[in-house]
Amino acid sequence: MTEAKDLIISIGTNVEQSINMFMGKQRLEELFHSVQYSTEVWSDAIDLPESDRFLNCLARVRTVHGLKQVQQALKQIERRCGVSQAMKHTGIVKLDLDILLYGNERFHEEDWERPYIQQLMRELNVK
Repeated sequence: MTEAKDLIISIGTNVEQSINMFMGKQRLEELFHSVQYSTEVWSDAIDLPESDRFLNCLARVRTVHGLKQVQQALKQIERRCGVSQAMKHTGIVKLDLDILLYGNERFHEEDWERPYIQQLMRELNVK
């Protein structure tokens, strides 16, 4: 049996933020069942000049699923919540789920430097 790994997922949305954050969390709980969330914080958009503010949160789970399986599941959640590639090109981010940590492997290194991510990581006791 595969050993359980820590998984940190960033959740972000810049339209209908409260609704989309709620939907994203619901879908994550259906997938992982036991999810620990950070508080939700607002941030200004980066590289999207016409964007509304983002509502952000981190989710922490333990999973025995492989990395590829988790990545595919997160993309499926985004699609189920109405995300399309066309939306991303127009600056609409209905729901963005990104893996920041899988086991000891870090992803999206530039995100780790953002003050709000650092704050939320401290909340979840992630080093």
